[in-house]
Amino acid sequence: MIGHGEKNHPLKPESIVMVVSKSSDRNDLDSINLALVKTKDEVKFNPWKSYGNFTCYDVEFIHSKNITYTCDDKCAIGTIYDIARSVGNGHQNSTKTRELSHYMFLDKTVCKLVGEG
Repeated sequence: MIGHGEKNHPLKPESIVMVVSKSSDRNDLDSINLALVKTKDEVKFNPWKSYGNFTCYDVEFIHSKNITYTCDDKCAIGTIYDIARSVGNGHQNSTKTRELSHYMFLDKTVCKLVGEG
């Protein structure tokens, strides 16, 4: 399940969403969990209700990956770890989130080719 505020860039069924799970401390060198998901149907259950108006959706996981500080994977705008570390609220359709999504689609394809996924 994913929840999203209703004011800015609301989600719709079939939206592709990049989820970045990390510490809020920008100096933290812990690994970062990335997940690329596709929203399904809207659900009425809302665990974020106390934070305001959220629309919640069931999701289908497309691909997930744990990125460590020592990961050497790069794209046109920097290392994947540094990009993931730098994104936060307000990056819904930024170059950084699009690069991370592109990376995740490519990683999924490579995993399938080598028999890891």
